[in-house]
Amino acid sequence: MRALLVGLVALLPLAVGNHGNTVAERGGPALIIEGAGAGHGVGMGQYGAIGMARAGFSFRQILAHYYPGTTVVRLPRLPRLAIRLGAKVRRLPFERYVAGVVGAELGEGWPLAALEAQAVAARSYALAAGGGRRPLPAGAGFQAYSPLRGSGPAVRRAVEETAGEVLTYQGKVAVAFYCASSGGITEAVQDAFPGSRPLPWLQGVPDPYDFGPYHRWRYRLPLAVAKRRLAPYLKGRLKGIVVLRRGVSPRIVEALVEGSGGAVQVSGEQLAEALGLPSSWAYFSLSLGGRTIPEPDRSGWQPPGGERQAASGGTAAPSRTAARSGR
Repeated sequence: MRALLVGLVALLPLAVGNHGNTVAERGGPALIIEGAGAGHGVGMGQYGAIGMARAGFSFRQILAHYYPGTTVVRLPRLPRLAIRLGAKVRRLPFERYVAGVVGAELGEGWPLAALEAQAVAARSYALAAGGGRRPLPAGAGFQAYSPLRGSGPAVRRAVEETAGEVLTYQGKVAVAFYCASSGGITEAVQDAFPGSRPLPWLQGVPDPYDFGPYHRWRYRLPLAVAKRRLAPYLKGRLKGIVVLRRGVSPRIVEALVEGSGGAVQVSGEQLAEALGLPSSWAYFSLSLGGRTIPEPDRSGWQPPGGERQAASGGTAAPSRTAARSGR
């Protein structure tokens, strides 16, 4: 489980800035980066869940799509939680904590089904992480939490109508990872967090209803800036970035930072963090003398099954007909 917990630091709340569409200063040699999504991409995409809710899907259908093979179960009793806020530890009822998470991660103004799906995912995530047995962090590195944002009527309704409900897989509470935006395809947990064991409900699915500021993004970094950001992995002069392997989605699992003094292998997470990217779903080109030259990609990535349409903005799955099948 330790490897899984590494992924907690990659969770991004929905209420983040629109920096994913930023294009740096133009002119001169530059590294062009085009990509999609925000966060690790594992589990439920928050923007995609909102899109599904707007299309008429219930929260149970949303959860079944993002976490295939899981079952929603209502637990008769939940423990009180200890939340670590800075240097202080505060104890509070479980459902009050869930409301604070839903309010901080999504908030008022979104469809009820999306808020309900977030409530069940947040409840499951906290329990799977040991809620009730040890203090849980609040904020960076874990689920966002705000008691004030959890007091709105829509958030309270979503929490009350799903009270005690969690995701289970084969009778055990399932860890329910989620991210801000999948970019159109979610990622397999073992590819997002190398060293993690595969989990059947976190294996990557098409996310055709994903939208928002992170659905597609583009950066143009002057080469001097790119060199500075890649300095920990760069030997000599920057020659380029070669992608070796991608996951279920186009997110980078392994790549090479090539310098005049040799190549250094990095993970997709290391590369995205160094370059300041919203996610590791990235493609690289060099802009030199008015020409744009794509960097080598040896991954051979191909969209599995219906994900080809999802990757290009289509609606491969789930079908809109399913939205009429009730709660």
